[in-house]
Parts: sequence; structure tokens; C-alpha cells
Amino acid sequence: MRPSCTLLTAVLLIVPCAFFVPSARADEAGRVDLAAFHPSDIDGKSQTLFVPGSTAGVGIVFLSTECPVARRYLPEIGRLAEQFAGQGITVYGVISDRSVTRAAAKRWQSEFQIEFPVLFDASGELAAGVQPTHTPEAFVFDAAGGLVYRGRIDDFYGGVGRPRLKASRFEFRDALQAAVDGRKPAVAYAEPVGCPVEDVRTAAAEGDVTWCRDVAPILFQNCVACHREGAVAPFALTRYEDAARRAAWIAEVTRQRRMPPWKARPGFGHFQGERFLNQDEIATLAAWAKADAPQGDAADLPPTPSFPDGWLLGKPDMVVRMPQAIEIPADGADVFRYIAIPLDIPEDKYLSAVDFHAGNPLVVHHAIIAAGPEGFFEEMTAGAEMPGFDPLKDGLPRWLRLQQRGGKGFQLLGAWAPGSRPFRFPDGVGAPLRKGSTLLLQVHYAPSGKPETDQSEIAFYFCRTPVTRMAGGVGLNVMNLKIPAGEAEHRVSTSMTLPVDATLLGLGPHMHLLGRQMKVTAVKPDGTVEPLIWVDDWDWNWQGQYRFARPIRLPQGTRLDLEAVFDNSANNPANPHTPPQLVRFGRKTTDEMCLCFLQFALDEPEDQQALRKAMFRTVMGQFGSRFRLLFRPASP
Repeated sequence: MRPSCTLLTAVLLIVPCAFFVPSARADEAGRVDLAAFHPSDIDGKSQTLFVPGSTAGVGIVFLSTECPVARRYLPEIGRLAEQFAGQGITVYGVISDRSVTRAAAKRWQSEFQIEFPVLFDASGELAAGVQPTHTPEAFVFDAAGGLVYRGRIDDFYGGVGRPRLKASRFEFRDALQAAVDGRKPAVAYAEPVGCPVEDVRTAAAEGDVTWCRDVAPILFQNCVACHREGAVAPFALTRYEDAARRAAWIAEVTRQRRMPPWKARPGFGHFQGERFLNQDEIATLAAWAKADAPQGDAADLPPTPSFPDGWLLGKPDMVVRMPQAIEIPADGADVFRYIAIPLDIPEDKYLSAVDFHAGNPLVVHHAIIAAGPEGFFEEMTAGAEMPGFDPLKDGLPRWLRLQQRGGKGFQLLGAWAPGSRPFRFPDGVGAPLRKGSTLLLQVHYAPSGKPETDQSEIAFYFCRTPVTRMAGGVGLNVMNLKIPAGEAEHRVSTSMTLPVDATLLGLGPHMHLLGRQMKVTAVKPDGTVEPLIWVDDWDWNWQGQYRFARPIRLPQGTRLDLEAVFDNSANNPANPHTPPQLVRFGRKTTDEMCLCFLQFALDEPEDQQALRKAMFRTVMGQFGSRFRLLFRPASP
């Protein structure tokens, strides 16, 4: 948001390929002679950046044709360029990447409909003088040519890979306005967030650690499912040239465990499709970057992995496409849409697997796939904007209100996020899909920097052999959340006792922006403790459903324990409230949740209802009699 399937709001967008690198303060680079630079623009025309006394100032933003953070800021840079053009300030974009051809830069300019002037710093002379460390990184020069500001554009990105709901500090804009007013800006430096500026590498000499022998196997195993041509990541890492020019970035994000995006603590539960690096692999990548990324002997290079076209599980039994394309704006906050689609299923069936194909991988952050009973389509779409509606504007989502009135026939089927792989249920296990069901998609979109559309598809695989156990699930939920403003380590917990024997297939933790940790364990009747999952570095952008490598048999009477930690302090860069305020349970992203969805293989059909009743008893214990007025389990 990934392990097997992402659940209950996954992912990042791949946007969080960003990280911090300290840069020089504005005053340290204040002696740059801007008038000495005469770069050409993308069309090859020479430009004079600055003539003393002729302008109120100059704004420069170093950009990248690939960096998703830089792309997402393009509309905002365009608005600032237009705003200040009539006030004596020109805002320039700069491409200073020797691996980008002028033709490629022109295609990028056309694709993103960029109207502000963009300089093509092919020689790197301007970058060498100003010394940016990131893209995007903004610089403001005043009327005398002095550098008065450098750093981020605004605080929309509150930390490493953590976009906020909206920006609240606008340092670049304020610095431009200060130049117009003839004064110094209040802030001279704000640490930039983005993709690091790195030199283009050529084939380096041999070293103790090389691309061919040591690095390529690590990246091929853990990274290129997303970082390959045509996949969801913003750039490929399949070739030496691509990886070598990002050697420092690779070393940094792996050291920070930002990439690959695997949030479950290693060894606390064992899952299918685990993607995490051990300390030796992280040290190898760091050593390679430090040695200037030597290429090594091509004879040591393993084959580049191949990935099948089409559906990963083969030809589906049924494919459903969104009835209409969803429009995603160029920038702004992430977009959430619910789409309800009636399914043409003439008889009850059991599902072996579902898969999701993103129609536009650039913007689809994650998708949750569910089904509702007959009549559910009308329930979902009554009075709603079509082809989908925004759940954040509707309070509790409509499917949850249906759950409150009983919930019979509602079934969570699966989820998707970049890099995920679909998995079939074990033999003999199937998820019921009833005649006349409605497909419900929750899709999270992240703007790409230009207007986009998406029309994704969902594949269904039906069971071909007799089903002896039904797939079902229940949420282990803390609903009486009350997180005080300013508290950096607010702890909550809950427990539920299994009323039946069941086999745990997988689980999916879910919190919002204040979440920091979640740990789930199972205590069996004999006192044996089974570690299930521990996410000790929660990130709203990378949520996941985790499928166990081996299903875990849990006897009746097993106690499931959930512990979670929230950070509602001003030091939490993801905190949506400035200043912090009391936060309670709620559906909106600015509210908070504490939920772990548990997926079981159930021995008897009635076991699902027993699980549901146990869940309601757990939550009623949190609220007492007040809860009975809102939530009632369905009658058997």
C-alpha cells in the first residue's frame, strides 16, 4: 500500500520512493552568481536567468522526469509560476540529469502539459553551481541575485514517504512573495523531500562488491516485480545503468527499511511472499554504493526475471470491468472511490481466488474487493454519484451501515496493491459468492501530476473441486478509541475468544495516520502463545493482507490478543491535525481505527455466525449497553 494482498486501504502509491538527505543552508550557497548562467531550455533556446535590477527575483525548481514526488508537484509549480509572472518573478523548472535526452524531456513536458519554462541543464553547470540534493528542490533568488531560500515547496510530504492530507506550510510560495515585497523570507531553509540527485554512472572498475555478482540477485529477488519497464514503480532497476545511478538511493531506503515495502517484523509470524532484506543484504547494497557501484563480470549476472503477461493465475472464469472510467485530478489529496457492480451469477458459487488488474498503475494505490448480497447494489448506489462515490464524504460507508443492520451475505474477498500476488485458497476451501451478488470495490487513487483515468478489472476463479470448508472472517476491533491530543505513545488493546475450532489463513492490520505499532498473538487453551504479526513501523501508505506460509490451526477457546500504539503528538509527521486534537474512532482518514481482519477456513457453515457474535460481544464489552443500539448481529 506488499504481501499477498493488500487489505483495508493499502498503499503507497509508489510515491514514497522519497527520503531526506541533508543539504546546504541557503546562506552557504548565497554567493552563486546567477547572472553567469545562460542555460538553454528544452527547445534548445538560450536563456538568461538573471539580469541585476531587471526583476524582483527568480525561482528555480530542480525536477526529474521520473521522480513521483516531483511529478506530483508539477501542477502546484505551474500555479506559482502563473501567480508570480505578473509580479516580476519568473519560476523555472530545471532538468539536470545527463541520462535524460532532450527528446525525452520534451515528451515529458508534453505529457504533463507543463507551461512554465523548463531549462535543460545538459552540462550540469547550473546544478553544480546551485548544488541541489533532491528533486524537487526549490531555490529563490532576490532582486540583487542573492539566494534567500532553498528547500521543499511545501510540507505536503510530512516525512519519508508520508504525504499529508493537505499542506499547511508553503515555504517556496512565501519566499517568492518575500522577494516581490523586497524583504527576506521568514524561512531560509526547509529540508526537502524527494528523490536524491545522483551522478550518472558509467561502468566502474571491479570491486569487492559488484552489480553482476552481488547486487543484481538481491534486486531481482526483491525489487523488480515493481521496478521494471511497464510496471507500477516510477523507474526500472533491471539494468546496471538504471541501478548504478541510484546506488545511494538504494542504499539509503534499504537501510531505513523503506524498501522493499514489507512491514511485518521478520520472525514474528511466517508469511507467503515475504520481501524483506537481511542485514547482510543491506550491508552489501551499502558497500556497493560506497565503492562507486562497480559493474563486475557479466558472466556472474543472473538472468533477468521474466513476468507473465495477463492474469497471474491463468485464464479466469469471469472478468468484471468497472462500468465507467474514474477520473483522477492532477494533484491534491488522494482520491477514494467506492464502485458497486451487479454480478451476473445465476447460481451460488464458491471462489478459489480473486485477482485485480489496475487499469492505470500510475495512480491505483490499492483496491479492496468485497461482495454484498442480492439487493446490495441498490443499497449501495441509492442517491450516490456514479460510477462511484466518495466514502469520506458519506460518514460511515454504506456497507458498514448494512453490517449494522445484520450483515448477512457480506463477504470480503481480497485486495490488491503494487507488487502483490494473488493466492488460491487451500484445497477444499472456498469463499461463498451468492446468486445475484453485488461486487463492491474500494479503490484508493494517488494523483500523478497530470489528469488520469482508470478502468480496472477483477478476475474470479471458481472452485472446481468439492468445498468442505468455507472461507470466512471477522475483525478484531477497538472501537472505543479516544486518543488524547499531544500523547506520543497511546496504547490500546482488545481480546476475543474463538467460539469454534478454526484454521487461520491470513490477517490484515489496519490503522490510520496516528498508528505506530500493532501486535497480534494467539494464546491457545493450553497456554501456548502463537505469534501472528507485529507491525512495529506502521505506515498508512503500506498496509497489507498477510497470508501465512502454513495455515495455523486454532482450537476453540483460543484467545486472540491485539495491542496497538498511536502517536497523536506534533512530532508525528503524518498527524493530520495542526495542532494535535482529540481523535476518536471514525471512518474518515482524519479519524482513527484499530482493526485486524482475520481470515479463517471454517469447519461448519454456521461457524461464521458464531465468529460474528463473538466479535460483537467483544465490541459491546468496550461500550456496554450503548453499543446494542447501533450494532446487532444477524439472526441465525
